[in-house]
Order: sequence, then structure tokens, then C-alpha cells
Amino acid sequence: MAAAVLGKPGTEHGPCETPCEHIDCAANRRQAGSICRFCERRIGYEVGFYTDVKDETQLVHATCFEDSVEWELALFRLPAARDEGRAQHTLKGDSTYESSYRHNA
Repeated sequence: MAAAVLGKPGTEHGPCETPCEHIDCAANRRQAGSICRFCERRIGYEVGFYTDVKDETQLVHATCFEDSVEWELALFRLPAARDEGRAQHTLKGDSTYESSYRHNA
């Protein structure tokens, strides 16, 4: 799946540079102003983004989402030590993970 990208205002595929009545321009500005649930920053222009899988009315930065998926996959790839109780993983909020390792002497 390819990430969507909003063109900067005044560019060929971006909204008008000055305030206007165009429906597409208003939609682009609204999307650019959306807050990514992972990093809590605006989506902005010329940055890849996806529709949030947890809330289809929200957007997330492509890199934030992809990093989150990689992190979740990494949790499942941990060595067998995870199953032996030497590693503990906890979920904070919707997308932040903490890992702590206990080394058996």
C-alpha cells in the first residue's frame, strides 16, 4: 500500500497559497492539520501518511505507522528468553511499548 502525500500550498498538486473557497483546498488543509496519534505532530505537507487503522477519521504519518508495525513485529521475534520470563513487555497507551530485560545470573 502506498502512502498518500499532500502537495505544498501553491504547488501543482497542493492547495492554493492564499485562502480560497475550493473544496479540495479546504480538504487538503484539514488533512495537513490533522494530528498523528503516534508522534502527536501535524501531518503536514509533502510527507507520506495513511488513514489510521484504529480510527478511519484520523491520519497517521507513514513512518510513524511503519515504525510501530516493525516494533510490534520485533516483539514477536525476541529470542526464547521471552518465553522463559527473562523479558517483560508492556503496552503504554495505544502505541508505545516498553521492554525490560532481566538477566539470570
